[in-house]
Formats: sequence, structure tokens, C-alpha cells
Amino acid sequence: AALSRAYNDWMIEHWITPEPRLRGAAIIPTQDPRQAARELERIGPHPGIVGALVPNGARLPYGQRFYDPIFDACVNLDLPLVIHTGSEGAGMNGRESYYIEKRQNRSVGYMGHLSSMIFEGLFERFPTLRVVFVEGGFIWLPAFLWHIDDDWKSLRSEVPWVKRAPSEYIFEHCRFTTQPMEQPEPRSRLLTMFEWAKAEQTLMFASDYPHFDFDSPEQALPPLPDPLRRRIMSENAREFFKLPQPAVPTPVPVSAD
Repeated sequence: AALSRAYNDWMIEHWITPEPRLRGAAIIPTQDPRQAARELERIGPHPGIVGALVPNGARLPYGQRFYDPIFDACVNLDLPLVIHTGSEGAGMNGRESYYIEKRQNRSVGYMGHLSSMIFEGLFERFPTLRVVFVEGGFIWLPAFLWHIDDDWKSLRSEVPWVKRAPSEYIFEHCRFTTQPMEQPEPRSRLLTMFEWAKAEQTLMFASDYPHFDFDSPEQALPPLPDPLRRRIMSENAREFFKLPQPAVPTPVPVSAD
């Protein structure tokens, strides 16, 4: 909790205050949800803070009531929960030997958190909560949606508080980022995945700069129709994080001469 407080104050002093175009997500200690909520209540009202940042690796899946103080603070402050890869620990299959192995488990962790959120009734308890999954890939999402909806149809009597198909909750409450953007051959195949996962609503561009594997906005995506590109590169994030809309340039009168 002390480290989170110090980091958040440092971020505001050295990044957000000198550069008002920047926004930040407050780090909170998920090991102690009550202290995490207090830190959010302290720092969340700052206009430069637009989310609560937590790691993929966690003591329990994020749908559990253990974390309800955090979700309550997020809802009260109108801040989304931002889940970022990291702290995965031993993972589901034991501790990995290499970093390259660890990278393959990121989306698995996100699937576990999403399943927990849906079937523990998180979005019924907090119907205005927003969640974004950062740096865990995207093309796994369509198959996951098909699978979770199909299982719910067969086993919904086990979770009667889940009143709608799981995919409906996910499309309403959750967003995902492009980085790392998978690169099939040809890249145009991504467009089918984008259609299946409603990328015009759910996908937000992320660069991960300056990491070695960052995604350039010129190269990360295949050629897209202009409306879809605007949604992914700007509008989805502006709406989800409730950021100001860009100013519309004033037309310059054209002289008759």
C-alpha cells in the first residue's frame, strides 16, 4: 500500500502535472482490497487518473467477492479496472523456465479472470463496472466467447444469477488492447477475427512503447476501413475512459476570388 501511494504521487508529480495531455492509472495493492480502496478514494478524484491498475497474477480470480471493496471504489469514482499482464507467478502448469513460456500464459490468465467475473456474478453486483484487459492478445477472444456461451447454455442452472449470455456481459463491460497484435499470414485474416469479436466496440490500440516488441501504429494492423480504424485507434478508448473528444477544426472561409 505504501509503495502504491508513493508511485501514484510520483506519477502525478513527474508525468501528469508537467504534461497535461497524459493520463494515468493508479496502482493499487490487490493483496489488501480495503487498503486498495482507500488508495483509490485518495487518488482517484485527481483529473489525471482514469483507471485502477492491477496485475494479471492475483491471489484469487477477480470475480471473487474478496475484491468487492476495489470494485465498489471503482464504481463510485467511475474508474475502470485496468488489468495488465504481470505477477503471474507459477501459473496453471507450474513455474516456467523461460520468459518466452511466460508470455504464452497471459491470455490463459485473462480467460480465468473473465470466467470468474461472469460466473461469480460480478457484473450483476456492479452493473456499471468497466474492465480493460491490457497486453494479453485479442484473437483468442472469439473462441472463448463461443465456448463460454455454449457452456452457460448447458450449465446455467449452476449459476442462476447469470441472467444473460456471458458474451453479452463481456461486450458491455470489457475492452481489450491490440498489443501484442497477433500476426497471421496473410494479415488480412485478422479482419475476420475483428468481426467475430466486435473490434469496432471492444478493441483499443496500445503500443507498449518503448519495449522491444512494441507495436507501431503504422504496422501493427492490416489495412482497415476508415471508420473501423478510427474506432480502434481513438474512439473506443475515448468512450471507455471517458476522455475529452478532439476539438473539431473551425472551417476556414474560402474567398470567392
